[in-house]
Amino acid sequence: MKININGKVVEVDNATITEALEKKQEEIIITDVPYVIRTTDEDKQFQENLKKETMKSGTEIGRKEILKGLGIEKDGIHKSDESTITALQEWSSGLVASKLEEAKIEPNKKVDELNKDLETLKGTIKTVQQEKEQVLNEYTTFKKSNIINTTLSSVIPDNIVLPKSDMMVLLGNKLKVDVDESGNLFGVGNDGQPLKNPTTLEPLPIKDVVASFFNENPHYLKKAEGGAGGSDSGAGGTATSYDRFVKEMNDKGHGEGSEAFNSELTKRMADKTVEI
Repeated sequence: MKININGKVVEVDNATITEALEKKQEEIIITDVPYVIRTTDEDKQFQENLKKETMKSGTEIGRKEILKGLGIEKDGIHKSDESTITALQEWSSGLVASKLEEAKIEPNKKVDELNKDLETLKGTIKTVQQEKEQVLNEYTTFKKSNIINTTLSSVIPDNIVLPKSDMMVLLGNKLKVDVDESGNLFGVGNDGQPLKNPTTLEPLPIKDVVASFFNENPHYLKKAEGGAGGSDSGAGGTATSYDRFVKEMNDKGHGEGSEAFNSELTKRMADKTVEI
């Protein structure tokens, strides 16, 4: 007998089931199954851990690239925010010390030369501090951008009509998102507040935010194959094929994936004058 559990088929020998019924067993233990079956809670935990590992890997790469650009390549310092910030502080302190050393003058120099060099040194220190703040700000911005891109990319469905890179840009323009202190991406409403589940008031998972967008904008998804349908040529009707649309836009100087291209495609798909 085949037992279907949420689409997963487990085949159990009829004799085993009959014996279990006759002996009134409370359970039948099946071990030879070619896949993993998780509970809803186990699968949720699995997905959360997988997402954390993916974001952690991307963030570490970003930190390493920033440090490498400054000439800081000590092993392991890119593994955490704390070690990265410490390395940046040491780098800026070393630069200040170097400037101080360069600013030393001989004791027999005139006092006015000493004062002049002192003012120059103050300006140098200020510049170094500004550079330090700029590096830290760039790092924070990069980290946030990396989390947004990695998370959005993981929840975009496969059956989109545009290239994934273009859809990422489109979602970036259409959706308001932000990153919390724990590095979790969440949606933001028009009032500037995080989107929440109306039933539990828990923050709405970003996958649900993206799913809601595609539910409201189904023209960004490919139609299911099969069933009665017309041709790709658009003959006998007002709709035209996607290939013809691309050629038309190219003739107008708007390449595939450009803002003008995507805007016009969205409009025509809504009007059902382009067949995807």
